[in-house]
Amino acid sequence: MSAYLILIIALLNFPDTSSGKINNTIPFTSLSVSTATNTTTHSKVTDFNGNIISNKVLLNWKAQANETVSMFEVERSNDGKSYTIAALVFGTDESLNNKYQFFEKIRKTKTFYRIKLIDKNQQVSYSETITVEPGR
Repeated sequence: MSAYLILIIALLNFPDTSSGKINNTIPFTSLSVSTATNTTTHSKVTDFNGNIISNKVLLNWKAQANETVSMFEVERSNDGKSYTIAALVFGTDESLNNKYQFFEKIRKTKTFYRIKLIDKNQQVSYSETITVEPGR
């Protein structure tokens, strides 16, 4: 949760200095502090799965709190440790349209996939990792 500090400052009456004298000044007189609570729901990848269809890997997932999603990075790895970006998929900004897909030609070896979710506040979260293996 974040708190925002709002300062409200009284307007100053700036003097007429054409005569060389400073008259009618009003000193700083008011300070008001209030806080607001940020109740943003964080996005999350759900129902992440992969299938092989017609020599292609098809990945499907959903986004919880979809309206807060900026983008997804579909990441792949040959060893499950070092990942590279396979694709960028942008969020729809719609709470009801929360289903996403990605597909690519199947690779000859076991491949690990995960989804990196980046929300509009630049917070990052990761899906679970799934594996796709040809011949299985």
